[in-house]
Amino acid sequence: MTEPSAGGSTPWSRPAVLAVTFATFLSSAAFYLNFPILPLYVAHLGHGHVGAWLGPIVGVTFLVSAIVNPFWGALADRFGQRAMMLRAAAAVTVVYALTPLAVTPSSLFALRVLAGLASGFIPAATALLSRHVPEERLGRTMSLLSVARNAGALLGPAVGTLLTTGDSFVLVYAVAAALMALCFLLALFVPRERGAPGAERPPLWDRHLWLQPLRSLGARGTSGLRPVLAVVLLTSMAAAVVQVLLPLQLAEVGGASGRRLAGLAFSVGGVASLLTAYGWGRLTDRLGTRVLLLGVFTGGAAASVLLFAARTTWTVLAAYALYCVVLCEVFTLLTVALARRESAETRGTVFGLNNTVMQLGQALGPTLAGFAVSFCSPTTGVLLTSLLLGGSLVVTATTSAGDRPRPHTEQPSPEPIKR
Repeated sequence: MTEPSAGGSTPWSRPAVLAVTFATFLSSAAFYLNFPILPLYVAHLGHGHVGAWLGPIVGVTFLVSAIVNPFWGALADRFGQRAMMLRAAAAVTVVYALTPLAVTPSSLFALRVLAGLASGFIPAATALLSRHVPEERLGRTMSLLSVARNAGALLGPAVGTLLTTGDSFVLVYAVAAALMALCFLLALFVPRERGAPGAERPPLWDRHLWLQPLRSLGARGTSGLRPVLAVVLLTSMAAAVVQVLLPLQLAEVGGASGRRLAGLAFSVGGVASLLTAYGWGRLTDRLGTRVLLLGVFTGGAAASVLLFAARTTWTVLAAYALYCVVLCEVFTLLTVALARRESAETRGTVFGLNNTVMQLGQALGPTLAGFAVSFCSPTTGVLLTSLLLGGSLVVTATTSAGDRPRPHTEQPSPEPIKR
C-alpha cells in the first residue's frame, strides 16, 4: 500500500522530487548571480549619484516581494502551486532578459520592482513539495530544499563575478535568464496537482481570495500561525543583525586583516548549512521541531555571547562558525513547523506569509543594528542577537510555535496524480 504524503496526496516519484529540488537550486543561483555586480551596475548608470540610488535599487525588490508573496500564496492555494512556479519562472526570465537594457538608474529601479512582483518561485516549490512527500520524510525533504537554496546562494555570487566583463553586465543577466527558463521547463515536468485548477476557480476579483492571507493570521488559540511567525520575525532580525555587524566587528578587532576576512566569515554559514542540513532533517523527523527549536535558540544565544566575548579575528571566526552550525537550519525547522500545522490546501498562503515576515525581519535587522552602533561598538551590538534569539526561545517555550512528531496512521491510498 502506498504511504500517504504529508499533504494527503500520493507521494511523488524520486525524479519529480529531484526536479523541484534542482529547480530551486537554479532559481536561487539566478537570484544571487547579480548580487556582486548590482552595485557596479548602479555605479555605471548613476554617473556620480550612486549613493542616492543604491539603497532603493537593492531594497525595493525585497520590499515588493514581501508585500505580494502572501497574495501569490493565496492564488497558489486556489490555482495550484505548479501554476505559480510556471508564472514566476516565466516572469522572472523576462525581467532578467530586459535588465541589461536599462540605461538610467530609474529604469533599473523599475525593473527591480518588476522582479519583486514576479517573485514566488521558491515558496511555491516548497509548498508543492510539502504536499507530495511522506510525513515521516518531510523534515529531510525540506532540508534538501534548504541545501539547494544555500548551494545556489554560494555559487551564484561567484559565477556572477566571473561573468562580469568590464562595464558590461549582459552576460550575467543572460545566464540568469537562461537559468530561470530552465526552471520553467523543469516545472513543466512536475506532475499536475490533483484538484488543482478546474471549473471551480474563483474570479480574480473575488475579495475572499485576496483576504485569505489576512484571515490566516486571525486564527485563535494555540493552533494559530502568529506564534510561529513571531519566531520567524525575531530570528530573521537576529540573523540580519549578525550579518551587518560581523564585518564591522572583524574590522574593530583585526583592522585591515579583519576586513579581508569578512568574505571568508560569510562563507562559513553556507558551508555549515551544506554539511549539516541533512542531519538536521533526520533529527527533525525523529524528534519534532519543538525540541530542536528550543535547543537551537538556546545554543544560538550562547554562541552570540561567545561572539561578543571574542577579541581576536580568529576567535570571532570560531564563534561565528559555532553560531552558524547551531542556527544554519533554523528556518527549515520553522518551515516544517508551519507545514505540519497547516492543511495542504492552505500551505501556499502560509509559506507566502512566512516569506514576507522573513523579509521584513531582514529589513528591520539592519536598521536595528545601525541604531545600536550609533550608541555602542559593533562588538557590543552583537548582544542584540542574543536578546532576539532569547525572545524566540521564550515564544517557542510558552506557545505552540513548534510541533511534536505525529504518530503514523495508515490511510488508504488516494488516486494517483495525473501527469
